[in-house]
Amino acid sequence: TKDGLLGLSDRMGNFIHPLEYKAISAKRLTKFPLWTIRNQDNNPEERILADSIQSIDSNKLLVYRNDQKVIYNNNLALSGSFEGVTIIEMLENAAIVKSNEGVEVLKLDGTRLLKKAYDSVYVDEDYFYANSTEKTSEGWRLFSRTGTRVSEGLYDRVLPQSGNRIRFKSDGFWGIMDFDGSVMVQPVYDTILPFD
Repeated sequence: TKDGLLGLSDRMGNFIHPLEYKAISAKRLTKFPLWTIRNQDNNPEERILADSIQSIDSNKLLVYRNDQKVIYNNNLALSGSFEGVTIIEMLENAAIVKSNEGVEVLKLDGTRLLKKAYDSVYVDEDYFYANSTEKTSEGWRLFSRTGTRVSEGLYDRVLPQSGNRIRFKSDGFWGIMDFDGSVMVQPVYDTILPFD
């Protein structure tokens, strides 16, 4: 198998059936539907075997085959790193994905922005918020959209931006962080409401 496509080879590695099938059994070969991607002039540009296809942006496609999701750019799979993962959320140039090893953030070329060390990750326009429940590293962390850690501490909770500031909870109390991760208001409050 490769990128969700099945094939069959002999013991020497010679293909009996090329990598283009959805299922292979002793009695039957099942092919994927063939999708044709056309340009503005209605001329065919790409042909892709898939269960379904979703456009991500002007030149990238999310291709679904069996249980695999593969990102394509100009008829080339960008990375095998998307095999064996569930895509939680597609971003402009990355994807939040989940596997048995945890949640991570991968760029569309397959390079890792955030490692597989987290139980959950959510995103706003400037930050990734990553949580681990593992005893030795339990808590929320704040990362820039380039994957650089912004905050030093581990927090009970971190809420999306409010007026270019981030509300965080530490040891049961709320405080406020600046956009660079520095603490502006120490965590001493029972509640801090959203603000502009």
